[in-house]
Amino acid sequence: MKSVKAHFEREEKKNPGLGLYYVLMKAARGKKFSPLTIKRAFTKYVPKDDYPDGNRHGVKNILIAGLIGATNGPEEVRKKSIVTSMTPMSPSKWPPYPNDE
Repeated sequence: MKSVKAHFEREEKKNPGLGLYYVLMKAARGKKFSPLTIKRAFTKYVPKDDYPDGNRHGVKNILIAGLIGATNGPEEVRKKSIVTSMTPMSPSKWPPYPNDE
């Protein structure tokens, strides 16, 4: 199995104008890397100024969870509880649009 680095460098060459987070997402998609490997790759390849300040730790966890979901599927994110407070709301519980009455 190729390393994250090899996949990342290949995708970066194929997509020179793409942001590094998206390059990493394309490189990791479907490769079954471990969550720890994804966290390390995120820290190594995605510069801190590529995601907003403010709640940087929370934003970073959400971005990493997205990468883990891309590489291993969403069930892996839930198992590893990277983002515990983000439970998706079912569409039946969504608030109505302002024009829907």
